[in-house]
Amino acid sequence: MILNKGEIIKQLNKPLLIKENRVRRLYKGGALIDRFRRHMVAKDDFLPEDWIGSTTLAINRDPIPEEGIGKLIIKDPKISSDMEISFKKILEIPEYAETLFGDGIERGKTPGILVKLLDSITRLPLQTHPNKKFTSKYFHDNHGKCESWIVLEGRKINNEDPYVLYGFKEHVTKELFIKAYNEQKIKLMESFMNKIYVKPGDIFYIEPNIIHAIGPGVFLLEIQEPTDYVFQFDKKGEYWELNDYEVHMGLGEEVMLNTIEYELKGSKLVNKNFSHIDIYKNYNDIIPLFKKEQNEYFGCDLITSEKSIQRVHKEIRIGVVIEGSLNLNLNGSILQVQKGDTYMLPAPSGTAFHICNYNNIKGKDYFSILEAFPI
Repeated sequence: MILNKGEIIKQLNKPLLIKENRVRRLYKGGALIDRFRRHMVAKDDFLPEDWIGSTTLAINRDPIPEEGIGKLIIKDPKISSDMEISFKKILEIPEYAETLFGDGIERGKTPGILVKLLDSITRLPLQTHPNKKFTSKYFHDNHGKCESWIVLEGRKINNEDPYVLYGFKEHVTKELFIKAYNEQKIKLMESFMNKIYVKPGDIFYIEPNIIHAIGPGVFLLEIQEPTDYVFQFDKKGEYWELNDYEVHMGLGEEVMLNTIEYELKGSKLVNKNFSHIDIYKNYNDIIPLFKKEQNEYFGCDLITSEKSIQRVHKEIRIGVVIEGSLNLNLNGSILQVQKGDTYMLPAPSGTAFHICNYNNIKGKDYFSILEAFPI
């Protein structure tokens, strides 16, 4: 049996599982995502990212139709097996989009957020992402690519602890970096950047135009604006040899190099945009993870409890269960989830709000969730 339109709308008003959605990238990784998702086999390959609840198309050299677009899983006693519905289809049918995203769908045909699991065994290309003003001018897009990282876990690669490269050191100037870039002195470009060894619970807020790179062995949750725009500066790497478009998106090197932030750097940058919290501790509370001034595009809450906790929300919520098991109860509709699951809570319309209860499974210690949302 196939659900009709009215029945699907009814389902979209409930908490729903988000299907795993692996996306090809230029680098290898993904074994820690496999393990987190409870797969029998964990392996590193060129599918090192899982785009959660995504309405964003991946930009790759050899495009695959709808790569990057996620799916929801609908369970209904009227159907013999799970039904999957893509976010592309949801966006194409106004009644579906309004039911799931509420008024948030006014954000330029998108719910306004992209959430990823990312695991790498190599350093990613040195890169920056443009801001909204830039993408509006060059790509006629309502979104730039501000992003954030929440470190979940790590592993040693070649006997080195996991690290990230985040922004320039104090002494680096525009002239120094451009000279190194033009000569493609990759080790020198790397040496210009703050190298920070990471541990679970480290949080980085990456403003547009800040140069950065996730290093080998880092498993993290990334929350960002819903685009795939990127400038990349090391043309040859362990697994890649970039073409011109992959370097500067067809805009030319001069345009690209002039977008880089050369003033906010060193300790000033790190002190402004780095924080830490123990994400594997029970607080019996809902804790916002970003500073007030970082809540321009998205937010994220850490939700933990050994019993039950209740919250009110007015926007979609994309959740990642990082510890324990629980029942989500939204307006009487219950979804059971456990570590490794991802889910979406629908947004209400107009001035309404939703109340969701998070109930720990009896006999379990506590649950811990990272729940992201657009602003």
